Amino acid sequence: DKHGCALDLADASDREMFARLLESTDIVLESARPRALSQIGFDARAWVEARPGRIWASITGYGREHEWIAFGDDAAAAAGLAFDPDCAPSPPRFCADAIADPLTGLVAAVAILGLRAAGRGGLLSLALSEVAAYAADPAASEHADRAVAALTLPLEKRMTEWGVVDANGWTAVAAPRARPASGRAPALAPPSAVFVDSWTRAC
Repeated sequence: DKHGCALDLADASDREMFARLLESTDIVLESARPRALSQIGFDARAWVEARPGRIWASITGYGREHEWIAFGDDAAAAAGLAFDPDCAPSPPRFCADAIADPLTGLVAAVAILGLRAAGRGGLLSLALSEVAAYAADPAASEHADRAVAALTLPLEKRMTEWGVVDANGWTAVAAPRARPASGRAPALAPPSAVFVDSWTRAC
């Protein structure tokens, strides 16, 4: 029951639709570097401050203060998740494919739910590399004292065995395997004023 359409923000009419959608919503999730939207006239901080309770969650490779880009694998490698702490020195290898992406998505969801439950809004800056680094060693995080629980990650202890490392030690788990796709996501619809009218009518 989701709605979606593809907007070309280089197009003036699509930017107008985008502005209407922004005005009508309470939560925005975006993954662009800050200047990507600011250079076409959209200011995340101003949007948050315009109405109490709004939440803008910005997910980037290294935080909103950096222009560097990242994907899940290179962000995880930058955070140390490609190196086995029990087998140093050892060749780098991934503990999971693009693990920084889902971890950061989970952290974003928890942060948003927490803000909503407290009746608060804000501009969240979530960096793939920082979340991955926290997952690799939560005790070393500067925010560890505020953490409710430490994340645990699958770690390739040996070339043929996988396990989960937590406070209780190492537990063997099944090796990752490819699963067939269950279906294909529908293509995003082209932008339409009708869509925008229906999506914003209740706001």
